[in-house]
Amino acid sequence: MTVREPVVCCYESRRAEEMRALIERQNAQVIVAPSMKEVPLEENQSGLDAIRQVLAGRVDSIVLLTGVGTEAMLDLAATAGLRDELLTAMNSIPLLVRGPKPAAVLHRLGLKFLVKAAEPNTSRELLDAIDQADLSLQGKVVAVQEYGVANPDLYDALKERGANVLPISVYSW
Repeated sequence: MTVREPVVCCYESRRAEEMRALIERQNAQVIVAPSMKEVPLEENQSGLDAIRQVLAGRVDSIVLLTGVGTEAMLDLAATAGLRDELLTAMNSIPLLVRGPKPAAVLHRLGLKFLVKAAEPNTSRELLDAIDQADLSLQGKVVAVQEYGVANPDLYDALKERGANVLPISVYSW
């Protein structure tokens, strides 16, 4: 009787090679398949309209929920020749990040954030960080870079703090 290596299917996209190596070290064959993929929205007029609101000075702060979404927002601006203008605008208003990935994108671009959520980097921690920073949202327009879907609970919590929410939809799953 021949002993066969187990076959493991790993549904991973961002750290696929690391997961493959980890499983192979356990003497298993690996099939890696992404469980999801972020896809930029085609014909994203609403996203461009929201970016133009930022450029017009009608947005008081931007919530960046994901690194991929932050990059996608900048790529969307680039399609209209607005990337540099968006970077300049982002340098002059408070940026609120949910976790380390959008923070890393900002760092690479030389931009600073005002608020960063603590681990485990959920919307709850982001809201706590906003409250602890004593950042008033009363009557302010807060743009929210979405992460594939709208987050009505986050929008409601921002509205409870007096904000007017402007979603920036940049990709889907």
